Amino acid sequence: MLTSYKQKKLSDIKTEINSQKYNNKRIIHAHGVFDLLHVGHIRHLELAKKQGDILVVTITTDEFVNKGPNRPVFDENLRSYAIASLEYVDYVCLSPFPTSVEAINIIKPNVFVKGEEFKEQEDITGGILKEIKAVENNGGKVAYLGDIVYSSSNLINFIGLENIHKHKNYFNAIKRSYDLDELINWIEKLSNLEVTVIGETILEEYIYCEGKGQSLKDPVLSVKRENSLLHPGGALFIANILSKFINKVKLITDFDIHEKTLLETYILNKNIEYINIDKFGIIWRQKIIDKDSGNKIFEILNYNESQITEDQSLLESIYGNEILFISDHGLGFIDKNFAESINTTNTFVSLNIQCNPENSGINSIKKYKKANHCCLSGHEFELEIGTKREEINNPLKELNKYINCDNLTITDGKKGTRHFSEGKNRIKAPAIANKVLDRVGAVDVVFAVSSLLVSIGAPLEVVGFYSNLASAIHVAENGNTNTINKEKILRFTTSLLK
Repeated sequence: MLTSYKQKKLSDIKTEINSQKYNNKRIIHAHGVFDLLHVGHIRHLELAKKQGDILVVTITTDEFVNKGPNRPVFDENLRSYAIASLEYVDYVCLSPFPTSVEAINIIKPNVFVKGEEFKEQEDITGGILKEIKAVENNGGKVAYLGDIVYSSSNLINFIGLENIHKHKNYFNAIKRSYDLDELINWIEKLSNLEVTVIGETILEEYIYCEGKGQSLKDPVLSVKRENSLLHPGGALFIANILSKFINKVKLITDFDIHEKTLLETYILNKNIEYINIDKFGIIWRQKIIDKDSGNKIFEILNYNESQITEDQSLLESIYGNEILFISDHGLGFIDKNFAESINTTNTFVSLNIQCNPENSGINSIKKYKKANHCCLSGHEFELEIGTKREEINNPLKELNKYINCDNLTITDGKKGTRHFSEGKNRIKAPAIANKVLDRVGAVDVVFAVSSLLVSIGAPLEVVGFYSNLASAIHVAENGNTNTINKEKILRFTTSLLK
């Protein structure tokens, strides 16, 4: 690990700064990712030093770099060491936070410096305004500096190193077809939609264990439990995703009355309205995981089978919003009669059927008669059609033999996604994830994002781009708790298409 005497812990820098202020030193603070150090950075920090006496640079840690898949290129240690090597810099601290606000509140600079390009740049996420308020609340001012403007993201995108941007041609094609403002506008259009999500709630318990070897008495693997984490799954997870993009989400699911507090804990947005069917409770899925490798060893499923009834008041509640998301895990929650009742609605219906070991060959899309959009994994599509996906020339036409469907999304794992629509060209969008820690929930993410965009008439290229971008963000972390949101999507889009 490369180190410099200039590198300090953010938790320790306050004492150093107070000492400098006591000696009437003027403190300057710069913050950034600094993924690819270039002449623009060097000149910016040179001008920053001229604003005062002590220049402190804080650097976003790897965990919170929202620049897109495969970023940062250089890890936090190398980025910190590179900045510390500059003569104008007095201290360098890693900042383990998503924004600079926390570091500003610790350092309390006389001047907080930003690049000149930020002065007129649209504040998509509201982050710049939060920085300005934090600086002013701590008695400082913001200065915009720089006469040589470059961007690490631009340079990385331009260089197109294979391990960084193996999909450079794909991104260039998107840029030729859509400008950045147009792409961002498709996400902004989603906010006023009203949706209902119906389906089973699943709680995924990740139990991290240390392997101890084979038992001496039985042919079984012995593990020692270390710790566990709970993550929302099923319809609850989908509602959480949707609530990050739109203002009004209703969740119709099932939980035991004793599980109410637990359910509310994992509703990540408190604005989600929920209705409890109160039939058979939350479904629990326990995954036994090797704590060192992160590999899943086996899983345990616990649920009771029961069925939703075709209650008129419930149907009115379901169809009250613009879009109906059906997340059908085939564990008895939605029966054939209820599925057929959907034929009577004019609501935009988006459907996801999941096949698992406990329902394989039983849970079929064929119990539904129509949908405006269907999202299936390639494996699930093959089970429905009874033919390998590679042998089917027109998957949407083939699916329409069983269900009247206008739009189809198929997820193909590391190959990406395919999108089909009546009267429109089919498209393929590549998977752009480089870091894959956990694939659980990836289909749910694609289902949520693709359905929203299809419902507002977005072009298939836009649907494919955002579906794979959202999936790439999601699979880079374990579990479903820290998932995608609007801010991440917009930041990644801006970074990738600069």
